[in-house]
Amino acid sequence: MKRFFWIIPLFVIILYLHTLKYPLVYDDVELIQENYTIKSFQNIFHFSPFKRPLREITFIMDWKIWDSHYAGWRFTNLVLHLIVCWLIFLTLNIFIKDRHISLILTFLYGIYPLLIESIIALSHRKEMLYSIFFLSSFILYAKRKGWKEIILSFILFLCALLAKEVAIILPFILLFYEFLFKKKKRYIYTLPFFLVLILGFIYVFTTNRLWLPHPGHIQAFLNENRIFSGHPYSAVINTIPFTFFIYIFKLLIPIGLPLDPYIPIYNTLRPLTIFLWLGLLLYIYLIYLFARRNKLVSFALFFFLILFIPVSNIIPVVYPLAWRYMYLPSVAFFLILSYPLGLLKKKHYFYVVIAGLSIFYILISVKETRVWRNEFTLWRYVIKHNPKSFTGYNNLGLAYQNVGDFNNAENLFLKSIQVKPDYGRAYVNLSVIKYKEGDVKGAEHILRKAIEVSPMNPKAYFNLGIIMFKNEHNPGESLKLFKQAVKINPDFVPAIINVSSLLLQAGKRNEAYQYFQRAYSIAPENPMVKKLGKRF
Repeated sequence: MKRFFWIIPLFVIILYLHTLKYPLVYDDVELIQENYTIKSFQNIFHFSPFKRPLREITFIMDWKIWDSHYAGWRFTNLVLHLIVCWLIFLTLNIFIKDRHISLILTFLYGIYPLLIESIIALSHRKEMLYSIFFLSSFILYAKRKGWKEIILSFILFLCALLAKEVAIILPFILLFYEFLFKKKKRYIYTLPFFLVLILGFIYVFTTNRLWLPHPGHIQAFLNENRIFSGHPYSAVINTIPFTFFIYIFKLLIPIGLPLDPYIPIYNTLRPLTIFLWLGLLLYIYLIYLFARRNKLVSFALFFFLILFIPVSNIIPVVYPLAWRYMYLPSVAFFLILSYPLGLLKKKHYFYVVIAGLSIFYILISVKETRVWRNEFTLWRYVIKHNPKSFTGYNNLGLAYQNVGDFNNAENLFLKSIQVKPDYGRAYVNLSVIKYKEGDVKGAEHILRKAIEVSPMNPKAYFNLGIIMFKNEHNPGESLKLFKQAVKINPDFVPAIINVSSLLLQAGKRNEAYQYFQRAYSIAPENPMVKKLGKRF
C-alpha cells in the first residue's frame, strides 16, 4: 500500500495550492513580518526553551531561503503537514492490520477541514512540528526492541517539548499503551519520560517561567485573560465540558470553523453544564469499558482526552477554544473510524462511503481555505459565526484602518469595546485613529482608559509615551511609560529603543547602553537598533 501513498501529497497540494499566494494575516504579521529576531542566524541559540524555539528556527531558515516570498513559507507548512501524514500512516499501522484502511484514513486526515488553521497560519506550524516529534517518539516506543529505541524515543520527546510544551503529556500515552497492548509489561521504559515531566513541573512552578497563576492570585491572573477577565474561576471550570463536546461535535461535523469561535461562559452551574459534566464522566467510563472489549477504541478515547487536558482551560489560555488545538488530538477520531470502516470494507458500497466522505471533506476544506484570503474575509467570517467576537470586530477594524478607511475602523473598534468594555487593544487602536485625525487629547484620554481597564497592555503605555514626548514635551513621563511597557513585555524592541534613547539624552550613558544591548540581543537586524548603536 505504501506505493499508493503519493495520492495523499497530490491531493493535499492541489487542495492548498491556491493558498500559497495568500498574504500574511492574523498573528503572522507580528510573528513573521515584524519579527526581526527571525532574520539572523545568530539568534538560533538565543531562543528560550519556553518560547517554542523549533518554530523560530524554522522561521529563520525560511527567511534565509524564501525571504519575504511567503508562498515558500506556506509550502514549508505543506511539507510539514505531509510528514505528519506519513507518521500517522505508520501510527495507524501499529494498531490496524489492514494497511488499505490505514491509507484511506491517512488520506482523509490529509484533507480534513479541522486542520486548516494549523496548515495555513504560519505561526501555528508549531502544531505540526510538535506532532512530528510526538508521533515519531510514540512510534519508536511502540516498536521498541530494547533501550536503544527507548533512548531515541526519549530524544524525540525532548524535541517535541521544544516545539510545543503540551508534548509533556506523552508519558501518559506511553504508559496507557504499555498497559493495553504489551504482553510483557515494561513500565520501566516510561520512567525517563515521567522524570522529565516531574522535573519540568517542579522547574516551572518554582521559577514561574510559564505564565501560571499563583493559587493566591488567581483572580488577578484571570483579569488579564482575553476571555475570562471579569469572571470568577468557577466560570473557567464551567467551560471545560463545553469545549470538550464542541471539539467532539466538530470532529464529527467539521463545518463552520471561524478563527474565534463562540464559547458560552457561565459563572455558576447550570443544568446544561451539569449534564455535560456527566457526559464527560461517561466518556471517561467508556475508556475503562472499552479497555476490556476493544483496546483500540479505548486507546483512541484516552488519546483524545489526555491531549485535551492541556487546552481544557484548567489553566486559562488566550483562546479557550481553537481548532488548531485539534491538529494532533484528531488522530483519535481516525483511529476510532478505522473500526466501522473495517466492518464496511466487505460491503459493496464501501468505496461509495469513502468517496462521499472524501468529497464532503474536500468541499468544506475548499470553502474554509478561501476564508483566509485576506484580513477582511477572515474577520468577516469570524463575526458572521460569532457576533460576540470582540477580537473579530477589532481586527476587522485594523484591516479598514490599514487601507485608510477610518470611519469604518472607528465604528468597529467601538463595537469591540461595546462587546468587551475591558478589551485594551480596541482602545489602543481607537486612540491611533484619534491621533491621526489630530485629536491628540482624545487619543491621550483613550490610552489612559486603556491602561485603566487593561493595565498589562504594553502598547497602551508605549503609545501614551509617544504622545507625552512628541506632543506634551514631557520626556520624564515618557521614560516611565516606556519602561513600564518593557517591564510588561521584555522583548518589546521599539520600547527598549526609546528607553535607551531617552536615557542617552538624560546623560545616563551606562544605563542606556544596557537597554541597547538588550535590544540588540533580540533584534540585531532591526534598522532602528543599528541606528541607535551608532550613538554609542
